Amino acid sequence: MRKRVTILAAKINEVERMGVQIGRVEKSEWRRKQIQLIASETILNGEVVVSELPLVSVPTEDCLLKNPAWVLTQVIVRNTKLLEHFVGLQLKVSDFTMHLDADDLSLRKKMSVLSNLDEKFVQRIYFGFATNNIAYFRSCDRDIGGYGIYPLLSRSNHSCRPNVDIRPGNIKKREVQLVAIKDIEKGEAIAWSYVNAPEFLSACRAVRVNTLLEYFCFACQCDRCNMEMRLKLKE
Repeated sequence: MRKRVTILAAKINEVERMGVQIGRVEKSEWRRKQIQLIASETILNGEVVVSELPLVSVPTEDCLLKNPAWVLTQVIVRNTKLLEHFVGLQLKVSDFTMHLDADDLSLRKKMSVLSNLDEKFVQRIYFGFATNNIAYFRSCDRDIGGYGIYPLLSRSNHSCRPNVDIRPGNIKKREVQLVAIKDIEKGEAIAWSYVNAPEFLSACRAVRVNTLLEYFCFACQCDRCNMEMRLKLKE
């Protein structure tokens, strides 16, 4: 008989905040009952908005499976307490169905057997990690040190006109921070660029949308993309 994993709803906020060192944000309902982060106070350019430690993480040298999401899945399905925490967070999974190839299906089956969890449940966990994993840094130069789940940071949206930037915090603790790159008013949505490459934000909308679809499985609907689409339709 397969194990069932549940968590009390009352503990969701507790789990979500357990690694937060600085959190000048609050959750707000967004499109189609999604959750976003908004500033809980006025934040000035250069100030830290959120600073968080990972719920679970793996260094790049341990990413021996197909991708980091599968490595994270392998770690968490073996730890009942972490698994309960992750499931209880109810983090968003991409609206686009992720394709599973033969290697993915093999890994799904293997982890189902090892953990005594249903294959579809293992797949759900994998999709959650694939959608929400965030890279952490091994140096101030922002060289990627590994990947983790940062529950509060995962609530923040992408924007092609971001108001925060992702940066290393305490590197030894794998801490990640969102730092304001402009003044942010109380109640303003917190958004950063999921693609950490200078050329991405200077690219045209088509390139940005295709990049996000390929790597993050969502179609960008930020204010900048919507405005550029309207202008294109008027041509």
